[in-house]
Amino acid sequence: MDKRYSKTTQDGLKCSLDGKAGEYAVAAQLLKRHIAIAWPAIDTGYDLRAENGCRIQVKTTHQLSTDNKQNYPAGAYWFALAKYTKRKGQGGVLKVVLKPPFSEVCDVVVFVGIDTNQFWILPAKICDDLNALVTGFENPRRFAGDINQLRELNKNGMSHEKIAEMFNCHRVTVTRLINSDKDVQKKSNFQVARDNENAWHHITEFGSTAVEPEVEVEPEPTDLEVQQVLEATQHGMLVE
Repeated sequence: MDKRYSKTTQDGLKCSLDGKAGEYAVAAQLLKRHIAIAWPAIDTGYDLRAENGCRIQVKTTHQLSTDNKQNYPAGAYWFALAKYTKRKGQGGVLKVVLKPPFSEVCDVVVFVGIDTNQFWILPAKICDDLNALVTGFENPRRFAGDINQLRELNKNGMSHEKIAEMFNCHRVTVTRLINSDKDVQKKSNFQVARDNENAWHHITEFGSTAVEPEVEVEPEPTDLEVQQVLEATQHGMLVE
């Protein structure tokens, strides 16, 4: 990078170059699938347009730094999905401007993990409800489905630990769900992302008569929620 520029400017240039690299990587994947791609003359909310009319926004990032390995030891990609931006108004005063929902300006959002050449392709409507997407690491120990099934197994004498082993999830998750007032656990955005890795059909089959089912997304429990369940279990407040 040219040393004549300040560090802030250099960081901005690096982000721009990474973003353009992500666009070309997505274009290459679609060209391999015999889908022609065009770049819009101006940015109106999407970065690429497929020949079938699909408007594609591309989000590109690097894996989290080693400082965050304690939270994501297997490595992870963090994509920020800001709902607003700041612009200079009259007199140089910064104004906060809300961004339109993804579904209003594009049809598909492709998340590019540039370090490992991974792609997660999500319909724009799903991204409307997300503030960020963290993905790219193995996190299979997560339950999604009928919570009453867990309660029934526990009622018949199966411990939370055994239920967790059966459904390949954490015991804390089973305890939290059984003692919740919910009947169904929706998919987390981690699971939705994994389900849509390399899901290029969202683009290649865009405009077909088939209607894709809507996917409801539920956020992962916070570290504080997990800690509270653990403490409650240790003090006998939750029954195994």
